Amino acid sequence: MTEEPPLDEGTLELVSLADGVGPRAHDWRSQKTLRQIVDALRRRPPTAIARLAWDLDGTPLRGLAGLLKTEHFPGKVRVRATEPVMERVAWDFTTPLSAVVFDAKGAGRITYYTFTPHADTPWSPADPGSSEPCVVRFSVREAYVPMSLKQEEEQRSGKALPQPPFDLFSPAEFSRFVTHHGVVPLRVGLLAYTTKSRHVYDLDFVNNLLVRDHRGGRMSVSQRVVRSTRLYHSLDRFVARRTLPVVPNRILELLFETDGLSPSEVGKILEISRDLASASLDTLVARQKAILDRSRGIYLPLPQSFLAETEAAHGRHPHHAAPPAHHPAPSSPAPVAPRAPEPVTPAPAPVPTAPPTPRPEEPAPAPVTPPSPVPPVAPTPSKPATDGGETGNVKDSVEKILKLIESHPTCPVCGQEMPPDSTELVCPRCLQEMGG
Repeated sequence: MTEEPPLDEGTLELVSLADGVGPRAHDWRSQKTLRQIVDALRRRPPTAIARLAWDLDGTPLRGLAGLLKTEHFPGKVRVRATEPVMERVAWDFTTPLSAVVFDAKGAGRITYYTFTPHADTPWSPADPGSSEPCVVRFSVREAYVPMSLKQEEEQRSGKALPQPPFDLFSPAEFSRFVTHHGVVPLRVGLLAYTTKSRHVYDLDFVNNLLVRDHRGGRMSVSQRVVRSTRLYHSLDRFVARRTLPVVPNRILELLFETDGLSPSEVGKILEISRDLASASLDTLVARQKAILDRSRGIYLPLPQSFLAETEAAHGRHPHHAAPPAHHPAPSSPAPVAPRAPEPVTPAPAPVPTAPPTPRPEEPAPAPVTPPSPVPPVAPTPSKPATDGGETGNVKDSVEKILKLIESHPTCPVCGQEMPPDSTELVCPRCLQEMGG
């Protein structure tokens, strides 16, 4: 029998996150399964575009796992992208990152490089980069949820076992979630929201890598449709809560930043069968997250539908509830003439990848595809940023970003502001074009 290779200290810190739930959930069987999953990920790491370097107030860390072992999230954490791959297509859907600095609440700064698409050298690490305040959130894409042999037997007998409440977490919330539930995060989305855009980075915690967006080389950057920060936040929260199965969730993130895709296009980009893509798209239609345009054979996204759920969760009147009877049925809407939404600074994208034999109780972590196909362009580079160092009044900027997320909704098709009393998913003009 081949002896398993020893784990490095960083990986040991990661797998030890499951120990906190005790032997009832994390017995010898659960420990063995976790080790097998981690070994599989180490043998076949995802395609990376950079390595990750972490530090806490300047003190180097082996990874973020060490800070997640307690409920307290001290000091300021910085993650840097090192040894970047300079191939252009590798960064088509991911803003070239220098560093992100954040505190327990997620308030911080992001420093990134100016990206010039189609250039021989689209960006350079020698560029001082642009820096701006941001709000950082985490979304668990792939994870191991401890399950003992006894719990496996209970589940097979039909007993429903409680599932961890996955969500869009602040750093402190992420730490508490891991501590209380013993969840071992394997792939995590780091989302940095600014006043102009949302940057997404898919982090491989096992191999400490920044993962390449799956759309690179399979989808044209020109197909990307940029949404508002508020819409992105609503989508990210919906996806992070794992409301949908894995494949529909991945397709939802992909469709969200386009003017519509066919099942064949979705299948090619995500490397799944056309039948599976079609069935999953129909699931999105049934959940009123997409509409089928039969005349063109494509599915159109309905980003505004997420705001209704977000507002309902906050006890506010959902401006965009389910469409009334006169709204075209999801399965047979008339073609929509997509109009480009108001330009917004592009945002990067996380990468979907099927997790290695996930736990039975684990709702197959959604290796999702959030971000978008548009070249990440940085705002006017102000002062050369020192690896994301704090400058300016971050508190005021963060408050501005949070208010922006709560701003009045806009039409997902044309980007125009919705009437205050509207209960439709799209604005009156687009509804008329759709035959409503």
